[in-house]
Amino acid sequence: MGDTVEISLEQFEETLWGRTSRAPPQPPMRAVDTARREFRKLFFTETGDRKKNELVKSDSIAITTVSKVVNKISLPNDLCASISQSRIQRHDPSSYKVHAGLYSRDVLSNTTRADWAHMRLYLQFEEGSSVYDPFNDASSDPTGKYTADELEELRDQMVERFTKAVYKTLNYQHRTFVCALLLNAGGEFRATLLDRKNLYVSASTDFAEDPTALLRVLWTFASLDDVGQGIDPTAVRVLPGSPQHARMDLWARENAALDMPYEEDEDVTRFFTTHEDDHEASLSMHTRSKTDVPTRPVMEYVRAAFRDSLAAPWWPRYKLRVGPEGREFLVGKPVFMANGMFGPGTRGYVALDAKEDRFVFLKDVWRISCEGVEAEGVFLEEMAAGSADPDVKLEMVIPTVVAHGNVLDQTTRVIRKAVDGQDDESMPDGFSGGDSTSSGSHASGSTTAHDTSGSGSGSGSNLQPSSNESCTSGEPDGEDRNRGPVKRGLVHYRLAMSEVCMPMSSFKNGKQLVRLIVDCMKTHRDAYNHFHLMHRDISWGNVLIIPVVMDIDGRKIVVWKGALTDWELSKRIPKDRSVKYRPNGWVGTFQFTSVAHVNHPDVPKQIADELESFLHVLIYHGMRYLRNNLYSPSEFIVYFYHTCGVLGSCSPEKTHGMRYGRIGVRFKDDSGKEKHPLSRVMYKEMLPLFVARYTVLEWEDHNKTKDSFWKPVYAEPSADTKAKAALLDNHDALLAQLQACLDHPEWPLADKVGDQLGPEMDPDRRVVSLRSVHCDDMTTKRPAHSENSEAAVKRRKRWDEN
Repeated sequence: MGDTVEISLEQFEETLWGRTSRAPPQPPMRAVDTARREFRKLFFTETGDRKKNELVKSDSIAITTVSKVVNKISLPNDLCASISQSRIQRHDPSSYKVHAGLYSRDVLSNTTRADWAHMRLYLQFEEGSSVYDPFNDASSDPTGKYTADELEELRDQMVERFTKAVYKTLNYQHRTFVCALLLNAGGEFRATLLDRKNLYVSASTDFAEDPTALLRVLWTFASLDDVGQGIDPTAVRVLPGSPQHARMDLWARENAALDMPYEEDEDVTRFFTTHEDDHEASLSMHTRSKTDVPTRPVMEYVRAAFRDSLAAPWWPRYKLRVGPEGREFLVGKPVFMANGMFGPGTRGYVALDAKEDRFVFLKDVWRISCEGVEAEGVFLEEMAAGSADPDVKLEMVIPTVVAHGNVLDQTTRVIRKAVDGQDDESMPDGFSGGDSTSSGSHASGSTTAHDTSGSGSGSGSNLQPSSNESCTSGEPDGEDRNRGPVKRGLVHYRLAMSEVCMPMSSFKNGKQLVRLIVDCMKTHRDAYNHFHLMHRDISWGNVLIIPVVMDIDGRKIVVWKGALTDWELSKRIPKDRSVKYRPNGWVGTFQFTSVAHVNHPDVPKQIADELESFLHVLIYHGMRYLRNNLYSPSEFIVYFYHTCGVLGSCSPEKTHGMRYGRIGVRFKDDSGKEKHPLSRVMYKEMLPLFVARYTVLEWEDHNKTKDSFWKPVYAEPSADTKAKAALLDNHDALLAQLQACLDHPEWPLADKVGDQLGPEMDPDRRVVSLRSVHCDDMTTKRPAHSENSEAAVKRRKRWDEN
């Protein structure tokens, strides 16, 4: 999650414009006079008395601000505003709420719909004074109009509107940050600036008496160029009628002569009769040189996914630059978008490689940036190079890197609140979304890519993370010997890969599921043993399927392989296993992280933790898709995987299941009998190893307790128990168990019954929403004076939930 930091309006303006020799532009007096005249009509009576807040409606503020002020004062760069409406309650036609956006005049439409693809700045209008705004800590309404609970509900509604608007802007566009203004009926406004790490909010400022400050913010923002306003210069719109737009349409069309079936064991020899290719072909196989029309075969689901990404005519298409060479890829709507305003903001695209005319998967993410944290593409390239020992044959299935690198110097930064009236010298030089040398990006001009692939630091000199954030460096103990803990923020990063994978949920039966998971475990084993890498984020979204074309008995046959993906949270483990690296808190995806690591994030992840995550992924897919004995698989999955225990621990069901080996689910064969090979290997062989491990861990924790008087009596585990627990120190035992399970002669062929999760359960919005986060990314800073107040706690919860 991110931090919400309240700063002064002066700090906000300085950050927006940047510290340069040029003073920020000032609105002309005629513009200030126009605004003062119109706002006085709105907020004051004819006798000069201030109107009560309830007499000023939000739609009146919107009309006055947009029609009578902003669009009358001629903002720089020909920006103008447009009013839009959104419905608060889906089934209530009268519950429309007015908001507005700042746009370039040449893209302004006449509809009442917000144009999220072109909006430069969002304006939100609310009833009441700043007491009601979501950044206020007040626990009671001084007017007595609302109870405390009603006040919280009102603020929650404001937060929902704000977060939805910002989220849509971030999704439709490619932004380094988003600015917004919140204006209320009390005649006060706040300016906000959100990047993927922090939300900066200016102090509430009056604009009814004197609109100069409001106009100054608008004038400053409008005077900036695209980069200064948060537009990513490496993402260029592909407009209808352009050659690239037509090219995308052409490559999206169905092509019976080239669209290969992708089901396992399919014979696709006929697609290669005119193309000699003696090596294994991946699913991304396509034209290797630029042509006017597609000429090489591709898996039909890949082209279909690309076609679906172009289906929404209102969704903008982009040309994205990736890597130090600025390699270009054409994309439509993402096939995956992470939830929320804060965090990595991961977006996944099926993209068209403009250089080689082939389909690839493109990942756009704001990744952790600090010394010792390497980019995902670095790990993938290193593993793809293979073992240095020619006698070692690795069994790894990982994506193939096409291009990768940090996007210019785009990093998140921190503004520190001034203390005792003194400016904080750690404030960065503006909030430039591009090259750090341009600060506020006042002048137009070309931007040179300064890619730092693999360095992980972006423009490190300008990065000023908050004081409570740190991450481990390359030192074994996780600390720089000379400077102490290494600070971190987020850096914008893109990675293009040859393979467009399928979700693991596409498996056809339980036996195939186990085989695919085994593939992923072998990849994990080889990465650890030969490259000293710990993945640290085994989850249902990171184990995928790659259909490949292989030569079998002179025919080209489709074979499905399990791929372990998303290596961005990986960590290099010391070759000397006796040297312990220092963890930087809990890491992974909550639902699939081991009970031991969730309960003890101060202990580095071990192989046993990773193997437990594989087991959870296997059980999760079984519960969700295989025929089983659960009365309500959906409820069981919620309670077992998606529910937090006390103080953020795992659910009691998950904890009990791993401690005692009793989970409660039994898989059924085609006849409905509970005689499934997966149940047998799970309960008879795999779980007993984890029971042994938790028995040993419990005894070890007991021995660490200093107060012997309060120690419960724990018998030392037997040698057999310790030996079983030790089997989880490497991959061999579990892999052997699963391999033997695959050899079972009575595997059912029709045990997959479809998704049993239920439409009411959205796995992307439960608990931590099935995305990879760090525990310390879930904290939220508040102004010091209210940090520990009850109202501040409620406000923290309100923003964290959105």
